Amino acid sequence: MLMVNKMEEVVTRIEFLQKQKDLLGLEKSTKRNFLSWRIPSTSLVEDNIDAVTCILMLKLKYLRVLSFKMLDVLPDSIGGLIYLRYLDLSWTNIRTLPESLCDLCNLQTLKLHNCTSLIMLPNGMHKLVNLRHLDIWGTCLKEMPRKMSKLKHLHIFSYFTVGKHKDNGIQELGELSNLHGSFGIKKLENIVDLPSLKSLHIEGFGQLKYISDEFYKNEDNPSFHIAHFPSLEKLEFRDMPCWEMWHLPDSETFPQLKRLLIRDCPMLKGDVFSQAFLKILSSLSDVSKVRKLDISERCSQEMSLTGDNLSIGGCESIVKSAFEAISINHLTCLQEIQISGCLSAVSLPGNCLPESLQKLAICSSGKLEFPEQHQQKYDLVELQIHSSCDSLTSLSLDAFPNLKNLEIHWCENVESVSLSQPPHTALQHLSIIGCPKFVSFPGEGLAAPNLTSLHVKRCSKLEELPRDMNTLLPNLESLEMQHCQEICMFPEGGLPPNLKSLTVGGCKQQLRSVSSMGGNFESLTHLEISGVGCESVKSFHEIGSLPHLPSITTLVIRGFSNLETLECNELLGLTSLLQLRIGGCPNLENMVGEKLPPSVLTFQISHCGLLGEHCKNKHQQIWPKISHIPTIQVNGRQVPETKGMPLEVITEFFAVGARVRQDASAKSL
Repeated sequence: MLMVNKMEEVVTRIEFLQKQKDLLGLEKSTKRNFLSWRIPSTSLVEDNIDAVTCILMLKLKYLRVLSFKMLDVLPDSIGGLIYLRYLDLSWTNIRTLPESLCDLCNLQTLKLHNCTSLIMLPNGMHKLVNLRHLDIWGTCLKEMPRKMSKLKHLHIFSYFTVGKHKDNGIQELGELSNLHGSFGIKKLENIVDLPSLKSLHIEGFGQLKYISDEFYKNEDNPSFHIAHFPSLEKLEFRDMPCWEMWHLPDSETFPQLKRLLIRDCPMLKGDVFSQAFLKILSSLSDVSKVRKLDISERCSQEMSLTGDNLSIGGCESIVKSAFEAISINHLTCLQEIQISGCLSAVSLPGNCLPESLQKLAICSSGKLEFPEQHQQKYDLVELQIHSSCDSLTSLSLDAFPNLKNLEIHWCENVESVSLSQPPHTALQHLSIIGCPKFVSFPGEGLAAPNLTSLHVKRCSKLEELPRDMNTLLPNLESLEMQHCQEICMFPEGGLPPNLKSLTVGGCKQQLRSVSSMGGNFESLTHLEISGVGCESVKSFHEIGSLPHLPSITTLVIRGFSNLETLECNELLGLTSLLQLRIGGCPNLENMVGEKLPPSVLTFQISHCGLLGEHCKNKHQQIWPKISHIPTIQVNGRQVPETKGMPLEVITEFFAVGARVRQDASAKSL
């Protein structure tokens, strides 16, 4: 009765204030919307109260905030507080909520945290259209009321208990687009009969340890397993710190799955996920169509299937599982494998390279063990090894008889490429870059009659190019040799006769070898000379004159950091020169001699200090040497008053010239 008396006293005082409004200076609001009033009207009742007390309290019809600490029953008259915005019933003993609660059309927050006796929400919850925060953690709700999707403004929602009916099923969540923060789903077993479900996101189950058979059982027939999620395409698990075990039945659980993501689940061991992953992979209806497989090591466990591209990422055991999936022939149409970021010591078994496989690319996987090569044959067409396979010291071309493209880049311990059963008729492109221990090609020469390009860069211990190139590599068209300081000259017998493009640099001796280059080079149209590593060169006289190369149409000079003077007369032997490009020579300031060859159509100069400025400003000593050239560009910009021949016209001109020379060469033969 003490509590009742206190409440009566509060009501009496408020009525007294209303009568004394003139003395207090209170004025009637001109606004019609009473919700705009800022009246401090919070009531916090510490002790247990009965219905009589509640009724007395409800005389405060403008109350906006109401919080109880202990309560057994919330009276029906709560619906009269139509201005109430905040109602906190957390930790109370209420079992049900009256339907009149749903008349609180302005209610924004309803907190029912740890109301452990509460098993049901009012049926009319969908009428609380202004509700933003619904806290039901710790309740024992059996299912959600119907039409919860009407709560469009709901931002915070503890969890959704899936019902068996259409109006309280999983699809109701699809309309709640403003949800923020963590969110949970309960009674997942109620969605197994929903064949239309395409995406399922499970997050924040802090105490969950197992996902077992209960997750998949059909309640009508618990012993019967079916394709439980026949249309599910996306499945994500996040923030489940205690999750340890995931059991999948042997039946096809996710036949249409396109994306699987597991993140922030630290207790789920890799081998557990690996077993689940293999079952999922084997049940996919489209797995036989996979043509490209991407495998990477990362923190989260992830699988994504897009068209014919399958991407798998995770810990060491996931990588092993991916290899196992290939070896047990789940991926029968696989044509390409890309492995990246594998930092664990994992072996790539030879049986992971099926007959259908065309390309294998390995990147940033230093501890990955390369497949066995001894007495093995693989059908690969393209092989790329970049910054990987630290244990690999030699690669045998004999193991890859169909290989067309081989790239070995930044592999610290690779020493050689071998060939004991020549010739290798398939190889067309060979690139070896950044291999500091690489010392040799096949001892008897690289017999690859169809090789068209050979690129060797930054191999500091390599002393010579493949021997007998002029005969063993008759179809070589592009040769690039840079920053291989121990290679001082071209091989005996000269370069291949059909060479069209030559790039040299990084060594003064190599540049000198260009000037002494003899033989017939009627096919050579592109010559690039790099001065990186040749800082002492100030003039081309120091490395010798360019030979007479009448077929050259493009000359590129770059990276001479201390080159000061360009001698025009050095280029007069290039009688077919159409394009001259000079770049990265910051100290270049002068041009001497008569003028650039009259055949030049395009002169491009970039980052070349004063010479570039002189060309742009038409310096009186420089301009006469270049004024006959139709197109002059300095740092990518056209010099005014030059004709500026369109690039496509120049390109076509080059192509026509090359074809004419080839035809003439063929006739002479």
